[in-house]
Amino acid sequence: MEYIINEIEKESENEFIPQDFLNHDSLDNRNIIYEKYKVKELLKICIYYGLNNQYNIKSLKKKYLIDIIIDFENLIENEEMVTNRLTNWYFIKELLKDKKMRKYIFW
Repeated sequence: MEYIINEIEKESENEFIPQDFLNHDSLDNRNIIYEKYKVKELLKICIYYGLNNQYNIKSLKKKYLIDIIIDFENLIENEEMVTNRLTNWYFIKELLKDKKMRKYIFW
């Protein structure tokens, strides 16, 4: 049984992550994607990455928040954290689509 679970996890490891985020040459694509986000959403991403400890993020403008996030995501050593965030964000969105589960998600 454990073998089957491991195989399923291997197959679906990056299934929920847009390929644009895994491609380090896609700065323009990420910039366009993040431009659609509200400042509040960008702040959530910064807090998830722990960037609020390095920068005074609440006083930064949207453009600088986007630049900080993209710089963080482009570092190879942060790839696992970026992958985890994207996967978790996907699942949160899926849970919010469900009328019954929505009331249990504090987002």
